[in-house]
Amino acid sequence: MYPVFRHSAIFRVTKRVTDAIEMADYLTRKDGIWIYVRRLPPGLIALERRKFVKQSTGIRIADDPRKIRARQAAARINAFTEDYWRSLIDGASPQSKQRYEAARHKARLMRLPYVPAEQMADTHFPLDELLSRLSLIERKQLIDSEPEVTAVLGGEAPPQLMLVELFSEFKAISELSLKGLSPDQLKKWSNPKKRALDNLISVVGDKQLADLSREDAILFLLKK
Repeated sequence: MYPVFRHSAIFRVTKRVTDAIEMADYLTRKDGIWIYVRRLPPGLIALERRKFVKQSTGIRIADDPRKIRARQAAARINAFTEDYWRSLIDGASPQSKQRYEAARHKARLMRLPYVPAEQMADTHFPLDELLSRLSLIERKQLIDSEPEVTAVLGGEAPPQLMLVELFSEFKAISELSLKGLSPDQLKKWSNPKKRALDNLISVVGDKQLADLSREDAILFLLKK
């Protein structure tokens, strides 16, 4: 039995999918290749802009007409996809940033670039790299260690940055350039930015930075 962790779906990507035929395989045909296609669940529409997740399995239909290997590949992609969706839901929690940073730190210790599961599920992510990461987990027998598997397979999505958090994040990024400023200089640097951000929030409300739209910009300009 696989252990039950908070992100249990991520562990299914390394399991040999002997029961793949019993699950919906989400496979369709395109240009002679089996393609994984899954519609976004209604409850996630507010968190994800894509209506469909699409990724090539890299398996030719002519080489696998009965979808045996394609179903196994689709099961792995599906596990990544579901884990990413769970990470989106978790992204609203106060601990999401700490978990994300911990996963990135663990990946660095393992000498791996941290790649979120969403990017691994994309058709542009190299299949060889994905298989190499799965092999690493099996080779080093990491399957029972949630932190290592999360780091290797990108189980923590980047936290959602809200407008109200934007100034503190920008200040942290600018820390080196602010070093040595007097309190008065720091105030002159900070106040205009804080004021502009407060004005924006008063017009469009606090929302995720990624959700800012052209309509928000027009509304803000009209209110000035």
